[in-house]
Amino acid sequence: MSDTDDECLQLLVLLLRLIPFLKKIRVVSQKSIIERVVYFIKANDDILSIIEEKPHLKESPFLCCVGSLKNPVCFNIVCEGEVISSGTSSITAFKNLYASFHMFRIKYPQLLSTFYYFFDSYVFNVHSGKVRPSVADFFRFFHAAKFIAAKSCSPNLLNIKK
Repeated sequence: MSDTDDECLQLLVLLLRLIPFLKKIRVVSQKSIIERVVYFIKANDDILSIIEEKPHLKESPFLCCVGSLKNPVCFNIVCEGEVISSGTSSITAFKNLYASFHMFRIKYPQLLSTFYYFFDSYVFNVHSGKVRPSVADFFRFFHAAKFIAAKSCSPNLLNIKK
C-alpha cells in the first residue's frame, strides 16, 4: 500500500482495486472506478468545473479529497452539484458518503454495487434478507487474503461480522 498515515483511506482504495476483478460489469479503468468514490484535487481546484469535464462524476455522490492519497487534507461530499463539507477524517467522510445514498434515496451505481453492498452486509449491517452471492464471494476473498487484520484503522469502520 501507499506511504500514508490514513490507513482507512488506503483500505477504501484497496477495496476499489479488488472489486472489479470479482464482478466485471464492463471495462473501466481502476482510476475511473476509484474516482467514483474518492476524487483527489489540489487545494485551489474547482470541483464543480472538474465535474463538467468528467460526466461519470455526476452519476452518484462521491468524496472529494483535497490533497492526495499520501497526504489527505480534508473531505467533501459532492452530490447533485452540491459540495458538502465532511471534515478531515476519512472514516467520517466515508460514513457520510455511505449515508448520503440512504438519506437521499439514491441507488448505488451498478459499477460499484458490490462495493457498497459489501458495506451494507458486513460493515454497517444494513441488508435486507440474505447477502448477495457476489458480495459473499468478495467477503470470502477479502477475509482469506487477511486484509481484515487491518482493524487498527478503526474498530467502528471495520467491525466486520464473521
